[in-house]
Amino acid sequence: MIEIRRIQQRLDLAQAIYAVMTDVYPVSPWTLEQIQADLSQDQTWYALAYDGAEVIGILAAQENLFEAEVLQIAVKGAYQGQGIASALFAQLPTDKDIFLEVRKSNHRAQAFYKKEKMAVIAERKAYYHDPVEDAIIMKRELMKDRYILAFETSCDETSVAVLKNDDQLLSNVIASQIESHKRFGGVVPEVASRHHVEVITACIEEALAEAGITEEDVTAVAVTYGPGLVGALLVGLSAAKAFAWAHGLPLIPVNHMAGHLMAAQSVEPLEFPLLALLVSGGHTELVYVSEAGDYKIVGETRDDAVGEAYDKVGRVMGLTYPAGREIDELAHQGQDVYDFPRAMIKEDNLEFSFSGLKSAFINLHHNAEQKGESLSTEDLCASFQAAVMDILMTKTKKALEKYPVKTLVVAGGVAANKGLRERLAAEITDVKVIIPPLRLCGDNAGMIAYASVSEWNKENFAGLDLNAKPSLAFDTIE
Repeated sequence: MIEIRRIQQRLDLAQAIYAVMTDVYPVSPWTLEQIQADLSQDQTWYALAYDGAEVIGILAAQENLFEAEVLQIAVKGAYQGQGIASALFAQLPTDKDIFLEVRKSNHRAQAFYKKEKMAVIAERKAYYHDPVEDAIIMKRELMKDRYILAFETSCDETSVAVLKNDDQLLSNVIASQIESHKRFGGVVPEVASRHHVEVITACIEEALAEAGITEEDVTAVAVTYGPGLVGALLVGLSAAKAFAWAHGLPLIPVNHMAGHLMAAQSVEPLEFPLLALLVSGGHTELVYVSEAGDYKIVGETRDDAVGEAYDKVGRVMGLTYPAGREIDELAHQGQDVYDFPRAMIKEDNLEFSFSGLKSAFINLHHNAEQKGESLSTEDLCASFQAAVMDILMTKTKKALEKYPVKTLVVAGGVAANKGLRERLAAEITDVKVIIPPLRLCGDNAGMIAYASVSEWNKENFAGLDLNAKPSLAFDTIE
C-alpha cells in the first residue's frame, strides 16, 4: 500500500530522493548536493510516496506565509499512472496560492497540472537550459471550500446530504418510508411520490442545519435523475432544480448506480481502474471503471435483480418487507440442505439470472404447503442465500480474471448482506475489496454527493430542463 509522508530537514533521505530523480530523468535536473542544500532550508519541505521502505515518488515545495511554489514532482516509472502524483499534489496547502514552472514542450506535465486546477498565467523566455527553452508559469489560486447539496428520491427513501470538498460528508438526512410500504409487501410508486413531497423541504432544512451551513454557502446542487420510479425521481428533480434556480447554482446530474459505486470513496480514495459488483433491489451488474465518472457494464442480470429475488422469496415465506436482512439472519441459523439451481455459473460469460432460482424456491414452498409438509425456514433461507452467493462469487471471479484490477468495489443495498461480506473476505484475497459502510449501502443522498464530484471536475452540468430517466443505465463495454 502506498503511503505519503511529509518531511523537512531530513538530510538522511537525500539519496532516496536523488534515486527517484535518476529513475525518472536520463540526467537528473538536480544533483545530490542541491537536494541536500534544499533539505537544509527552513522553507523547503518534501512529500514522499513510499511503497514499503522504498521512496517511489517525491514532491518538493517552498512555502511562506502567503504562497507556495512547487519545485519538483516525480514518480518512478514503474509506479506512474496510479494516481501517486495526484496524492503528492494533495499535500500542498489549500489556503495559499500555488505556483510552478514547467517546460513549454512538456505537454504531459501541463495536462496533469491543469487537472490539478493549475492555470497558465505567463511565459518566461529562455528560462531553462540544456536545452534552452521557455517556461510556462502556472498558478492555482487559493481554494475555497465547496459545498454540494445532494438529493436522492429514486425509490422509497427521501434523502438530502451536504458534501464539503471531495470527501467530507457533513450531513446525510434520510427519511424512510418502509413502514408505509410494509403492508403492501413492496414499494407502491404513488405512495412513495406523495411521501417525498411531504418531507423533502424538511430534509433540506435538516441537512443544511446538520452541516452547519446556510443556503448561501452552497456551491452546487446534485440530484439523481435515474434510474428509478419516475414519479419519485421527479420530486427530487423538482426540489433540486428549484434550489439551483433560486440561488443561481450549477446543477449536477447523477446516475443512481454511480452513487452506489462511488460511495466507496467514503472508505478510502479509489485506485483506478477498478471493478464493481453492484447489487440492489433493482440491479445486479458488474461494472468496469477506468476512471472516476467512466462506467461500463461488463455483465448484468438477464431477468430479476438479486435484491428483488430476496424480497419475492421473503414474501412467499411471510417475512416483513424488505426481507433481505431477515433472510440473511435466518440463513446464518440454518443449513444448505435444499438443492436450488445456480443459473449460468458454468457458462463462460458475465451474465446473471435469478428468475429460475426464485421460481424453484416458490415451487418448493408451495408444493410443501399443498402436501402439508413443514419446511425449516432457517434451512430455506440458508439454501437460497448459498445459491445466490455461489452465483455472485462465480461471476465476480470470472470478471476479475477477464479484467485484472487491484480493487473490487461491492456496493448497493445487498452489499449490506453479512453472508456476501463473509464470502468476499474468504474468497477474494488477491485484490483489495472495498464495501461502503452500512449507512451508505442503501439509497441515500450521501452517495449521490460522492458521485457528483467527478461530474463537477468535468463540468458536467445540466440545464433546468433536466428530466427523469427511469431506465437510465451505464453503457456496456465495447
